Amino acid sequence: GERLYLIVDSGLVSLNTRTLHWNPPVHFRAPIVAAVATPSGDRVFVVDASSHTLSVVDRYRDAIAAHITLPGQASALRFDPLGRYLLVREQGRDSAWVVAIGTYRVLGAVATAWRPDLPFVGPDGAIALAQGNDVSFIDGETLRPANRVRNGAADYWFPFHWNGFRPRQS
Repeated sequence: GERLYLIVDSGLVSLNTRTLHWNPPVHFRAPIVAAVATPSGDRVFVVDASSHTLSVVDRYRDAIAAHITLPGQASALRFDPLGRYLLVREQGRDSAWVVAIGTYRVLGAVATAWRPDLPFVGPDGAIALAQGNDVSFIDGETLRPANRVRNGAADYWFPFHWNGFRPRQS
């Protein structure tokens, strides 16, 4: 809401959009490959081109608060809308790592194509994966298969929370 993050050659800078005050920059050793903020905006997860590390930037301190070691180099990041999991695309491969945000722990790797719509985390915590012609759903915590939609990869997937039918006006 009140911060605008910008990736620049020296790292990550943020602007307080209410006061138009620039916050102190957070420097990285190499150019940033990907960055994404938590849904609450209290942390920004950053991957740079020099390491297999996911850096966690604390917005209240404008500093790196933690590091998460990844099994390889990442090329893209995607957040769960409810802030439980971070999906990390492995560079050059059709797979992603699932990171638990509450514990900063890499839960494991999953096979999936990385598309504009998939993978994603649903409201129930299931992770939808594009696997060949199918879309598979796995449990977010255990990474065990839950369901499969045969030939589902031919469709465009858009997760949303359905709140039911609304009464009609009389």
